[in-house]
Amino acid sequence: MNTDHDQLRRVLQLALNSPYEGERRKAVALLLQRMERECISLSDLDPSFCRSDTANTLRHRARLPYEFEVTLKSHEEAQLYEGLLKRHGDTAVSWLEGHRLLCVASPEVKAEVEGILQATVDSLRKRLAAAQQQAMGEYQQRRKVLFAQAVADEIRSLSPDNLPAGQSASPSVFRDV
Repeated sequence: MNTDHDQLRRVLQLALNSPYEGERRKAVALLLQRMERECISLSDLDPSFCRSDTANTLRHRARLPYEFEVTLKSHEEAQLYEGLLKRHGDTAVSWLEGHRLLCVASPEVKAEVEGILQATVDSLRKRLAAAQQQAMGEYQQRRKVLFAQAVADEIRSLSPDNLPAGQSASPSVFRDV
């Protein structure tokens, strides 16, 4: 039993310290399989792990893609984060809510994406504010045109030919009742 634990400790050290990602992946897969079969936890092999630590924690510490959630301030920031993350090969993104993502990436990719996000988020916010101002201006212009058109159409509909029998086109038509 102690020999099995020693062997698993060596596999754990390989998973955490190997310079080769493929070797770390294989070691993690083997370790998780053996731990499940022998009903032991990571904390049984290494005291630096907590009893509640999961396979995801092991993948994170082994610098392999792991699952994590990200909550950003807006849907657009989440779109930017997703786009930056997808530029890397071994990643995945699932939308949980409007600005909350469930991601799978290595710690290095996550750190790189978060660094780029921090460097560009102010620029993105300025562009979004400018786009919002432009959209509001265009909306106000379009609204004025449509309202003026509605008034003109209403005036045309009130021409003497279109009035109901017995009414005139005098201002009394517009009096409040």
